[in-house]
Order: sequence, then structure tokens, then C-alpha cells
Amino acid sequence: MSRILGALSRWLIGRLGLLLLALVALLGAAWLEGEWTRLQRAGADLPRLEQRLAELRTERADLSQRIEDAEAQWARRRERLQQGLEESLGDLDAAIDRTEGPWRIALARFTEVETQARSARQAADAAAVDRDRLVREVAWWPWPLDLGRKAELAAARARLAVLEQQARSWELARDRVAPAIRNSPLQGLLDQRQRAQAEALALQQASAPGAAELERTRELRERDIELLQASLEARRAELARDPVRRLLDGARAKLPAAFGIVLIATLLPVLLKAAMFFGVAPLAARLPPIRLLPIPGPGVDPPPVPHAQRSAVSLPVELGAEEELLLHPDFLQSSSEDAAKRTRWLLDPRMPFSSLASGMYLLTRIAPQPTIAAVPSSTRVVVSSRTDPYSEVGAITLPSGASMVIQPRALAGVRKPQSSPLRITRHWRLGSLHAWLTLQLRYLVFHGPCTLLLKGCRGVRAEQPDSGSPRVINQSATLGFSTPLEYRNTRCETFVPYLRGQEDLFNDVFSGAGGLFVYEELPAARRKAGITGRGLEGLFDVLLRPFGV
Repeated sequence: MSRILGALSRWLIGRLGLLLLALVALLGAAWLEGEWTRLQRAGADLPRLEQRLAELRTERADLSQRIEDAEAQWARRRERLQQGLEESLGDLDAAIDRTEGPWRIALARFTEVETQARSARQAADAAAVDRDRLVREVAWWPWPLDLGRKAELAAARARLAVLEQQARSWELARDRVAPAIRNSPLQGLLDQRQRAQAEALALQQASAPGAAELERTRELRERDIELLQASLEARRAELARDPVRRLLDGARAKLPAAFGIVLIATLLPVLLKAAMFFGVAPLAARLPPIRLLPIPGPGVDPPPVPHAQRSAVSLPVELGAEEELLLHPDFLQSSSEDAAKRTRWLLDPRMPFSSLASGMYLLTRIAPQPTIAAVPSSTRVVVSSRTDPYSEVGAITLPSGASMVIQPRALAGVRKPQSSPLRITRHWRLGSLHAWLTLQLRYLVFHGPCTLLLKGCRGVRAEQPDSGSPRVINQSATLGFSTPLEYRNTRCETFVPYLRGQEDLFNDVFSGAGGLFVYEELPAARRKAGITGRGLEGLFDVLLRPFGV
């Protein structure tokens, strides 16, 4: 019943999550549609305003052209009129030069008479003012008492009469000569020349007929253009400040760069893989193999071949009285109740980085419970994965003197004597091109006596190379090999599986005698297929591979 309720709850939660996801997607689509409609409406009148602005600019250009044509036509006409006036002025100047000589003396005399008449009239006016003053004084003063003032008044009246007579004489002489001077041909010529000069000046300052009206119309169009352009700029600025518009414009501007990045991200791994497959990988087949430990000399027994136990989903491990098991907690299926258990922090305290990177930390140490009786104690532990349904466990027994390269990530546990520590040695191969091509610069070698419990997807298998017939295995499947074997790399068979991530670039090749190599039967469980590789998991593996982890 609990399983039914749990399954029903998970189904309901999944449907609810799907409903929420669909609701969010629909709301997001509706919001985007509304924003897009709003932006379309906000910018709908921009084309009309831009068209009107273009029409106004065309009309302004037409008015400017009409003004230029009118001014050019008026300039040609004015040039002809000015040329005629200049000819007339030339004729007048010539006539004035011919007439000015005889009339120069008469004009001088007339000027002298006019000057004398003006001076006499001024003197007579001054005498009249003086007489009027004396008349007013005498009128308020008893004249019998001052005979001198009366005599002075009589003298002023006599002087006024004389000056008045002289002024009239000069004015009569001026008036007799003035008509002849005013009607002289020289004065007429001078007046004609003055009128001709004024006409030439007015003609020079005059504008083209109709140009003023056209200019006023063009100024009106200029103001209309300024107002319309200001309105357009304000509308564009308002649209540019809109966050949705800015987002869409930014996306449109960055779209070519995004396509370029996607294209580079798609093609660059292909080009790199092609360069590695056709350029670098063929070198591996021509390189000498790697042998981690030297071949024993004459008279020295070679190290024994390890014993491999067939893998299974569950593997029972019998621990003797002097043995212990360092096991990953995820692989502890069952054990004896009276077995001694405690935590082992690291597989090898001398290699903390390798232990942490391979996951061999916080291990469970299991050993038989010591007894007082003489009967030796023992215990049985069942080793099986509790997290991976496809994982199987195999056992490789290393007798004393035997050694084997093992990747710590493949370890599920180690059975060893309690009296001796686990011996692991490091072997660097910085001078080997094989190591650099495969980026495995360090090898971790486990030395016997011990039993290595190895985990592998769908099983762990061990093989021994035939004499004179090397064995080839997918590099990602290799878990380890005996140190007496010769180890080298060769390129994988076909390019397309390597390009798609189905095959590694290199295959491992083992040859020689006195050892075996171990691999898991389904290595793809730890690898992500695809044309671009294994993502972050592949990157992490590449970083750990030089250290043999």
C-alpha cells in the first residue's frame, strides 16, 4: 500500500510540476506577445512620421531650387539693366563735362550774390531785433527824462532802414539771376545723373521678384521639419529607453556574434579531434612500449601472475584472523555482527590527493573480532554495490612479489594482512611520449600481498596476453595491468565513432608474459557520448589523468 501511495504521490507531483511549467510557459508567451504588440503599436506611427519628414525635406529642396532659379534669372536681368544704367551714366557724365565749363563762372557769381543777400538779410534781421528792444525800453521809460535813449532808438531805426535797403537790393539781384540758374542745362544733367545713380543703387539692392514669398514659405517648412524631427527623436528616445526594446535590439545586435560562437564551438572540437586523430595519434603506434618494472635478470624468478576471481554482483570475502578489509561504505552489503569495524580516513595517508580524488576516503575497516580461545577467528563480508544496479565486483589476488597498476577510481576495497601496511608506489614517465599523448604521466602500482576488489559496469574481466599476440582494449575500459607487461597505445580504428564520443582516441595494447590486464565490460556507463565530448565530467577526468587517478 505504501508503494502505491508513493507512486501516486510522485505521479501527482510530476503532473503538478508539468502543470506549473506549462502555466509559466503560457504566461511567458502571453507576456512576450503583449510586449511585442505594445512595441508594434508604439512604433506604428514612426513610418508615417518619417514619410512626412521626407516629404517636407523634398518640398524644402524644391523651394530652395526655385529660389536659386529665380535669383539666377533676376541676376541675369539685373545685369542687363545695370549695364544700360551704366551706359546712361556715362552719357550724362560726358554731357556734364561739355556743359560745365561755360556755366562755371555764372554759377560762381550766382553763389557770390546769394551769399551777399544772405549776409545782408542776417544783418537787417539783427538790426530789427535791436530796434524792437529799444522800442520796448522806451515805451516803459519816461522819455523826457532820458533824451539819450530816444536818440539811440532813432539811430537804430535809421541803421535798420539802410540794412533793409541793402538786403532787398541783393535779394532782387539774386532773384533776377536764380531762374536762369535753375533752368540751366547743367542742373538738369546733374539731376538726371542723381536719379540714375539712385536707380542703380535700388536695382543693386533689389531682390528677385517672388523670391521673398518663396523664402517665407521655405522658412515655414524649416520650422515644420524641426518640429517633426524633434517629435521623431523624442519618440525614438522613448522606444530606446523601453527595456523590452533594448533587450530585443541587444539580442538582434549580438545574434551574429552568437552564431559565430556556436559555429566555433561546433567546429572547433571537430577540427581538434580531426587533428588529434590524423596528426598526433598515428605517432603512438611507432613509439616503444612502457614497462614500469624491469625484467628480472638471469637466475631471478619472475614475479608471480596474479590470480583473478570472476566478478559477480555480490562477492563474498572471507577474512582470516590476521586479515582486514578496507571497503568503500557503498559496497558493504552484509557482515558478521561480531566483526570489528571502524573508520579508515584515507586508503593511503601518504597519498591524500589520490585517495580523495578516487573516492577512497572514509572507508570502513573490517577485521575479525579477536578471541581468547586458541581457535582462530574469521569473518565473512559480502561486497556489492548499493547504488549502481549495473556494477559488479571482481577480486584480483596479488601474492607477495607481484605488483599491478590499478586506477584507484576502480577500487571498491582492499583485503590485506593486518600486520603490514598497504604498499603503493608511484612511477612517473615524464620522458615517454606515450605518457604525454595519453596524458597519463604517473602510474600507481599496488604491491602484494593483498587482494584488490575492483568494481566495473556489467562485470570485471581479466585476460592474459598470448605469447607474440598483443591484445587491444578500449582505453576507457582499462582498470589496470601487471607491471611485467609491456604497455603502449594505438589509435582507435575508425574516426566517426571517436568524433561522436563513442570511442576514445587511443586503445591500450598489452603484450608480453607473466601478467594480466583487467578491464570492465561496459565502460560507456562512465562516459557521455556526443560530438563535443564528455563535458565537465570529461574535463575532471582529464585533470586527474596525469596523476594516474
